[in-house]
Order: sequence, then structure tokens, then C-alpha cells
Amino acid sequence: MNIIIQARCSSTRLPNKVITRVNRFTILEHVINRVLSINMNKNIYVATSDQEEDDPIESITNKIDNIKLFRGNLNDVYDRFSKLIQLHNLNNFIRISGDSPMIDPAIIINCYDLYIKNNYDLVTNKHPRTFPTGQTVEVINSNKFLESKKYILSKILKEHVTLQMYENNYSILNFFCQTDLSKFNLAIDNQNDLEKFIKFNNFNEDNNLELKNIIEFYSKNE
Repeated sequence: MNIIIQARCSSTRLPNKVITRVNRFTILEHVINRVLSINMNKNIYVATSDQEEDDPIESITNKIDNIKLFRGNLNDVYDRFSKLIQLHNLNNFIRISGDSPMIDPAIIINCYDLYIKNNYDLVTNKHPRTFPTGQTVEVINSNKFLESKKYILSKILKEHVTLQMYENNYSILNFFCQTDLSKFNLAIDNQNDLEKFIKFNNFNEDNNLELKNIIEFYSKNE
């Protein structure tokens, strides 16, 4: 299992959100801790930019055992991912966003299991979305991902690293939630999202609840 956490400090709506500390950990560390809890053999990478503003991300990852950092082009995220997976010879990889501090490890495992047992280019849970924003997982065949470079013809496709695979007839399997929870947002996109997560983390400082318990808390505290 190869997991790539995509992170940068230059968010326009909430700058430095991934290095913002909530109780004991930064947002990025919350993501990493949840991924580390997966009881499987795994390689974990953090993919950030080569810009000075992302140096704090390197400082964070350097303090955590078994985390490999890769730095590349800020605006060409496709190029950053391509170089990472070729450098480490990854046959497949799981993409996770660095602003998803409540990502449920069970979803990652389920999507990965579907990928391993089937023959799809990409397995995800957002096509269509039935899980909350902030719970997105993509498991991607590396050869197909590299092949899709021929479709990267615009700035938006360089930034949204897998969009070309959804638009160009690659085989995609979707993992559905038993209950449609797509109305919930658990990602940290703005100050309001951050304040909600702070409230949740004060309630569950270890940040180890399953998705159903997180949704229960958010439903009661809207």
C-alpha cells in the first residue's frame, strides 16, 4: 500500500491550514496519524512543493518516522506526482488530501481492497460522491496515471491531478457509502471548517473516532 498525502501551505482561502496546530498536532499530522493507524504494510509519502513557503511541511515530516517527503513543482501537481511515483517505482498509489484530518482509515482500506481484487484503472469514493467531503480516497494504477499525461493540456488539469482520468474513459470503480453523507463537509477549506474541527478535536483529542461517530457529533453541533 502506497499512500501519497498532497499538501501545501499556499491555500488561497485558508493559508497555512495544513500546518495549523489543533491541540497536540497540526492538521497535516492529524492526517498522517490516521493513515499510520492502518494495520497493513504501507509506504507513506507527503508530496509538497519546492517553494520556501512549504519548508514547514518538511520540518513536520522530518520529525515523524516512516514518512517520506517529496518536493516538486507548486502549480504542476501532475508533474509532482509523476516524478514521485517514478522515483519510488510505485505500481499503484492512494491519493489523500492534506486538509482531511478526519479521514477514515476504513475507507482507505475498503477502496484499496476493491482495487486489488478488481481490474480498474482507478478506484474512488467520489464518482459520484456519497461520502462527506474530506473523506475522498483515490487508488490509482501508476502506469495508467503516467499514460494520462497526454491529456494534460491545461493549467487546471495540472492542478487537479486526476481529473483527466475521469474525463477520458479510464475504467473507474466507485465505492458507495450505505447512507448518502455527501452533504457533510469534513475537509478544512476555510476558517469555519477549522473552528468546527477544533470543537470536534476538543471533544475527541485523540481524533480516532470512526466516520459514523464523527457524523453524529457534527450533526448534533451544527
